[in-house]
Amino acid sequence: MRTLRKTLLVLSSLVILGISPGKLGALDVAIDLNLGGIATVFQSNSQAFSLPFPTLSGIERLQFQAGDALFTEAWVAAPSSTLGRDGLGPLFITRACANCHLKDGRGAPPLNSDDEPIGFLVRLSSAEAHAYGSQIQNRSVLDAAPEASVKVDYVEKLIGYPDGTSVSLRVPTIRLENLAYGPLPADTVLSGRLAPPMHGMGLLDSISEATILENSDPLDMNKDGISGR
Repeated sequence: MRTLRKTLLVLSSLVILGISPGKLGALDVAIDLNLGGIATVFQSNSQAFSLPFPTLSGIERLQFQAGDALFTEAWVAAPSSTLGRDGLGPLFITRACANCHLKDGRGAPPLNSDDEPIGFLVRLSSAEAHAYGSQIQNRSVLDAAPEASVKVDYVEKLIGYPDGTSVSLRVPTIRLENLAYGPLPADTVLSGRLAPPMHGMGLLDSISEATILENSDPLDMNKDGISGR
């Protein structure tokens, strides 16, 4: 059964890439189904991004579960009868980390201007001082006003390719309504951000500091086109 799942995964990936499975031999493509090593997951349900490393020790698994519980916890405003998760607000974007990073996956943009943004935030950039900080907090506790309402409008744009095919893309425009704490400077630039996926963070964390330092190549001495410390 696992072999069948792996085969189906490869075939579906080839279709997405536009490669005919019948031509695979001619392309001489080497496919590694275990890019995550022992942490590779062959699971396609809603929990596929939320699994811990299978080699975690008992203490590490408890730490993972504690962090996961905190990540999904819905915070409430203080004072509250719940002392472990109070302190929300007065301004915020959502009550829990997992609301934006749904099932540890990526956030999604609003479908239209009437859609409430979840997993999508607006960054602000301006050379002048203003009352809103670096990002808009579009929710608040009861005795405060949200900084603004976030709206996203779309315009269809037809894109043509040299082979004659075309595709229609949606170009987003971000609007802020009901600014509660004064106007924004005229030079303010609005930039949308999607909540990034959380899966794979454990793979990065599992790389030892010694390995990272060993591969440090700030001057690109090995001429592979990658410079980094």
